[in-house]
Amino acid sequence: MAHSCVPSTRYSSSATSGCGCFVATRSVAAGEPLTTNYLGEYSGVLSTPARQAALLQSKLFECACSLCASSSDTRRDVPCPGCHARRGDEKQLDTAVALGSVTVHYASPLYSADGAGWLCRRCGAEYSADAVLAGPSSQGGLSGRAWEAVVEQHVLSLDRRWVETGSIGCRSGSAAFGAEVANLHWLVAHSLGSRHWSTQRLAAMKSTCAS
Repeated sequence: MAHSCVPSTRYSSSATSGCGCFVATRSVAAGEPLTTNYLGEYSGVLSTPARQAALLQSKLFECACSLCASSSDTRRDVPCPGCHARRGDEKQLDTAVALGSVTVHYASPLYSADGAGWLCRRCGAEYSADAVLAGPSSQGGLSGRAWEAVVEQHVLSLDRRWVETGSIGCRSGSAAFGAEVANLHWLVAHSLGSRHWSTQRLAAMKSTCAS
């Protein structure tokens, strides 16, 4: 089946032990091609650039499905740099803003491609990706999509370890893994805020490690 990030089917192996099947997720018209998500249900947590990078790396094609072609990508919302100033050389957000414990005004990308502007609907200002995605100097001082991609690569690498062995390690009290998750969550949250997909994924891992 062809790939789509908004597929018409999902794979399931729960109906019959030892067997798998594709189950329709919506009504499918006669003659309509069936689609599935090559990244699995996990792709629902990724932003458009992260999904496209994962597909290009693992499947060697660029996705042009309706979701990837959409200008909306709420998985990348970042606190507006005009409404919420970054502090010092590390360009950190205040902790309350980083964790979303106060009212936060977010900038959203106008489209998913590199070089897109970011718009804050509260102040109406448009910013460059470098202004919105400002990395700390201690991490090389990268900015824009370059910094976001580095964060995503670290999160995906940590997530793979979590899925394979980390979640088991958390449940058995792996202090080292839990500390690594917590430290990266703190760094990413203070750079990209609480609504970016990478921060939310780290928060989920951190919660599992703490339980």
